Amino acid sequence: MHAGDRPQSRRTPLAWAGGLTALLFAGAAWPVAPLRDAATGAAADGHLRLSPAFVAFAPLNNTLDALSLLSVREHEAVWLLLVAIYIGWRIRRRARAAAPTSRRQELSVTAIALGCLVVVYAGGALVPRPMAALALPAQDSDLVTIDFHSHTDASHDGRPGFTAARNRAWHAAAGFDVAYISDHFTFAGAEVGTRGNATRAGDGTVLLSAIECLEGGEHVNLLGVTAADYEMFNGRYLAARAVEAVIAAGRTRPVIVQTIPGTLGQLPKPGMLGVVPVTAIELSDAAPRGLSDGDRNRTRILALADSLGLALVSGSDNHGWGRTAAAWSVMRVPGWRALPPERLEQHIEDGIRTQGRHAVQVIERTRPQWPTRAAAARPGGWRADAIGAPRFLVQFIWQLAATRSWSERASWLVWTWSIAVLVAVRRAPRGRPTPA
Repeated sequence: MHAGDRPQSRRTPLAWAGGLTALLFAGAAWPVAPLRDAATGAAADGHLRLSPAFVAFAPLNNTLDALSLLSVREHEAVWLLLVAIYIGWRIRRRARAAAPTSRRQELSVTAIALGCLVVVYAGGALVPRPMAALALPAQDSDLVTIDFHSHTDASHDGRPGFTAARNRAWHAAAGFDVAYISDHFTFAGAEVGTRGNATRAGDGTVLLSAIECLEGGEHVNLLGVTAADYEMFNGRYLAARAVEAVIAAGRTRPVIVQTIPGTLGQLPKPGMLGVVPVTAIELSDAAPRGLSDGDRNRTRILALADSLGLALVSGSDNHGWGRTAAAWSVMRVPGWRALPPERLEQHIEDGIRTQGRHAVQVIERTRPQWPTRAAAARPGGWRADAIGAPRFLVQFIWQLAATRSWSERASWLVWTWSIAVLVAVRRAPRGRPTPA
């Protein structure tokens, strides 16, 4: 071993802790609002309600939340950053080693590193943990938070065991007052969920019935439909003639939500033959592909909503994986807490039909977005990635520090310095050998 190796390695964890401390205090000096209006980008009213357990393990929870809010391309950028850090670490390690490491040793270390990455992602998807919940201004009790797109294990791609009861618990932990269960081509999960609702809407998270089906080649969610409405469908497809027939017979026109990702050029709209026009469109969908599509097409989605009078909504698209809510749809329904769930459902859907573009505010977690010009470039192009990745990674790291509350920062500092001091102590010389 070269002279000076051990003192240098002993200083390294303390230097990392000092750098992270500086970043956290810089984030406190120039904070970024953790919540924003998804349509305007302005800071939104309300705050994130964090449990003591969430704050106690803030470094873990903040990191898993940040990873859960990434689009597909952004995940790729984070992986590339981790690969670069790993390669730099191994090169530096080999340069300072007294003897070169063998190929077998390097393969073992690489396997361990990959295993750690898999454990982090799997843990974020599978392991129960505290959630950050939306808390709206307490003085405005007429605001109701809604998820217009969620699933149970009745969907073919739902997580096994993610029952309607667990769907309700997930939404309650995230601060939702209402969630629509929109399983793929089945009402089984919604039927169980609605039977479990409290008598008054304000006495617990309300689950409402919906379904995800195909309309004009696009995935859409129909709100307020049940198994009694199967006559409106032709297999997995919404049957336009059947819908018009039941409306003519006196049924209220169902609210139809365009989900993302999707082909916006095929959006079912007035004047198109053989389709039922949509009433609303997702501005935020929390699946990685949905986040990608929302970032890439946000300007176009807003333009469509303005020109067609569509309500902008958000959907968790939760299939039972993860513990992070990306966005909440907020509506004003006077006295909703005292209403029975069926009446609340009617008010929500009537509000979307009558108020259109102005019916809903989407509040989303602040998250980095791939630079617009790079996002508009050909997907996967190396030039777009080379331009966009560094700028995104700077945003990612900065927002991780700048959107924290003081309690979270305190937790980060305690964990950071405790680990740094422990590592430095373990690396300290154990004492000089006794002379012969």
